[in-house]
Parts: sequence; C-alpha cells; structure tokens
Amino acid sequence: NDQNGQWAVYKKDLSYNYTNLLQKINSQYFGNSVMYDKNLGVYVGDPGAKTISRYTYNKLGEYGVTASIANTFTFKESITIDATNFGTSMVKADGVVAVSAPNSTNSYVYIGALHPSATKSFIVQQIITFSGKRVGDTMALSLDKNWLYISSLDEAKVYVYKLNDTASRTDT
Repeated sequence: NDQNGQWAVYKKDLSYNYTNLLQKINSQYFGNSVMYDKNLGVYVGDPGAKTISRYTYNKLGEYGVTASIANTFTFKESITIDATNFGTSMVKADGVVAVSAPNSTNSYVYIGALHPSATKSFIVQQIITFSGKRVGDTMALSLDKNWLYISSLDEAKVYVYKLNDTASRTDT
C-alpha cells in the first residue's frame, strides 16, 4: 500500500550492492579504466604503471573454489606495454579489444583480441599511432565491432575508424 492506504505497484529498478574492492598499493592511477570479459574476468588499467591487470572472481561452487576464497578476486596477470599511459581507456566488443596510451608527444591505440589459452590474454594485432597529439582518453566500440571512436580532448575531435573486414594477414 502507498502512504494513503491504496494499493500501489512499485517498479523494481536496477540495484547494485557493494561487495568487494580491487586495489593496488602505491598506485595513483589503478582503476583509471575497467573492462569485463565473461570468460577471463575483469581488466583494470593503471596508466601510471603502463599496465592492465586481470582478475578473476572466485564463485563458490566453481571448480577449485573453497569457502575460504569464495566471493573474492584472484590476480591472474599483468599486461605491460612500454607506452606512456597505456591502459588509460579500454573497450571491448565481440572479441575485439582496444587499449589506449594517450600522450601529447605520440598517442597509441592497441587493438587486439583476448585469448584464454595464450601466455598473455591480450594479443595485439594492430597499433594506431597519432603523432604530436594526445588522443585516446576515452573510446567507444560498437557492439558489432565495426566502429571504433577515439577521442581527442585537446583538439575537441573524435576520430572514427571502421573495421576493414576485407583485410587479411598471412604469416610466412
């Protein structure tokens, strides 16, 4: 009933409850970007360390998860690329991942895929370079992975890239 004693229908909204915390001691920029993959876990960017870190969630009932570690996260790997501010922004759609490294001298966007069986789960397949400008503080990737949008806050522009689905690579 509502405040007047009348029947009322309440709509249930989305509701999230705080449950856990991921943190890295002595890092000023850990958490600058966050990306999730249902098979590999959560990736957390730390551009100050030029790193993204991967964590998996320990759900009670899954293989090897005991009550003592249930509902916690386990660190799995660090992915480091020697580019200033690597990990500032991360986006993912349909198996494609883009990670930015914006800098006023040279900015880079690393495009690749997630591979659960590889030594490192992020495999770079293309690098987009922007010389002499800071690009990539924010990005968006269409759900069908066909369109990549990369911001340039200093220029007040958004660079738009379309997937070249006719391109192929042959290893020799």
